[in-house]
Amino acid sequence: MDGKSSNVISAAYVTSKNIGLRTFFAGLLLSSVLLNPSEAWAQLGWLNPWKQDTAATAQQTPPDPFSQRRAAAEPQYRTAARTAPAVGGYPNSSPASGGGASAVIGDMPSNQPPPNYGYPQTQSITPTYPTTNYPSTNQPNYQSVPAQSNFNQQVAPRVANLPQQPAAKPEDDLFMPARIVAIVNGDPILAGDVLGPVNQMIDERMASLTPEQRASVSPEEIEQFKEQALKQMLPGLIDVKVVYLDFMRAIPADRLEEMQEMLGKNYDEYQLETDMKNAEVNSPAELDIKLREMGGSLEKKRRQFVEKLVAQQQIQRKVKKDEEVTHQQMLDYYEEHSQDYEKLAKVKWEQVMVKFSSYPNRQATWEAMASMGNQVLRGAPLNAVAKRESQGIKASSGGQYDWTRKGSLKNETIDKAIFSLPIGELSPIIESPEGFHIVRVLEREDAGMVPFTEAQVEIKEKIKNERRQGQMEAYILEVKGKAQVWTIFDEAK
Repeated sequence: MDGKSSNVISAAYVTSKNIGLRTFFAGLLLSSVLLNPSEAWAQLGWLNPWKQDTAATAQQTPPDPFSQRRAAAEPQYRTAARTAPAVGGYPNSSPASGGGASAVIGDMPSNQPPPNYGYPQTQSITPTYPTTNYPSTNQPNYQSVPAQSNFNQQVAPRVANLPQQPAAKPEDDLFMPARIVAIVNGDPILAGDVLGPVNQMIDERMASLTPEQRASVSPEEIEQFKEQALKQMLPGLIDVKVVYLDFMRAIPADRLEEMQEMLGKNYDEYQLETDMKNAEVNSPAELDIKLREMGGSLEKKRRQFVEKLVAQQQIQRKVKKDEEVTHQQMLDYYEEHSQDYEKLAKVKWEQVMVKFSSYPNRQATWEAMASMGNQVLRGAPLNAVAKRESQGIKASSGGQYDWTRKGSLKNETIDKAIFSLPIGELSPIIESPEGFHIVRVLEREDAGMVPFTEAQVEIKEKIKNERRQGQMEAYILEVKGKAQVWTIFDEAK
């Protein structure tokens, strides 16, 4: 690689985007990757340069106390560790004495409107409404800016296929399945324990790439990705291993075999069927063959499931439950995390619009917009006019927009209008780079704070979760402090 191409699977990309999570919940990583590799991309965002949304598969396994943990970029153990009027003429909204015209959706005026009531067919008329929110001149009230795309699209550059690289010598291959990559209290962790899921993820993503993208990925980059993946996953593997061994140490020697056999049956009962379904096979033997093709095996999967299950149960035994959370503690949390309970102003609104590109000139565009606005003023439902004549992106749904937060719209004039117009009132004709608009606010919520009374249930649960996390972290640190841990990466230090 020349260092300039956008490498799809670059290990440096993986590192810069996804490293740094050093909370103790690395067990989820282990559970998702090692026990259910087909779902690993949805959960290992820190390892996924090609991430796509996938539906999570419901698991029938017991609750996972490691569910929030992510591994860090480096092992966390010691050796023992964005010219035209923006506002045109607006209809004279003051009907003749005794008139009762209304601009509310669906309402028909009870009397005929005055002769001058409605949107003007030219832009020469000075607007009369609303005088407080919009200027009474036809001069632009905003700077015209070029339309911008809603997203950036990155395409891997075309590059020539790199020559095939020589195969690594077996003795230098970090990912030989049987190679020991860590030892915890004499119990080894093998490269094969992580190689299967990593290879499966790489193969699935490479198959989804275009030929040009695949050509930009060199063998060296794949190996670097594998090594980075191992560095990020290894702390989680070690955490589970030390907790598992701490539990097993308390089992009498004469019951170890019986205990291990009983624990092994949990995999067959809770996880085997799901793994076969995910692998699209019909028998355990077929599953084993498929796992071996990826560098794993059914026996490794069963053993990893057992270790994780035991670690879950052991941690649950060490964590205190149902500790009381006082009202003052919740209030203190609310004040300390006040930014989490801020509400931004938002509105529900609707519009009709016309595009300059659909008409021969500006005047024709204005006349079409005025015609739609006058239909609504005379009682036609705006959503019906929108479906029939509007050219906005929401025209097919009646021109209606769900909750929109302040500042989120590209057109600042429309953004200002929907946050200043009275609810139910039609705006004047507003201009954007694409055309003319008439908008109306349906609902609006002002900015503010979520009341404490509404937030206290959530706050109470958050406090409990933080307490549990702290207790679990303290326990894991304790058992790791007593464990003898070696990793293959210690040699490079």
